[in-house]
Amino acid sequence: MPFEVFIIAIVAISVGAGAVITIVKSVLGYLDRREERRLGVGRAGGVTTSELKGLLREAVEEATAPLVERLEALERQRPAAGLPGHDPHRLPEPQTPADTAAPPPA
Repeated sequence: MPFEVFIIAIVAISVGAGAVITIVKSVLGYLDRREERRLGVGRAGGVTTSELKGLLREAVEEATAPLVERLEALERQRPAAGLPGHDPHRLPEPQTPADTAAPPPA
């Protein structure tokens, strides 16, 4: 008889602990959903991938606009300064160490 009482006690404790855990989890889930609705985030408040890409594209364009304007102004000034060989689509030739070396002492 004591063994059956022990088994019943273990089952009762397990069921009680399971009920407490379920109640606590439900309450925490409700509080999280309520907070998400209050803040406007969560499943319904997110942005789509295309919206995020658009936002990033706008931010990059806005951040680089002054640099692009400055680069275009420099490109316009270069031919006006009379520098030969201006081709905005051609990269300059790499310099060799002989080109940049100081002349030998006399």
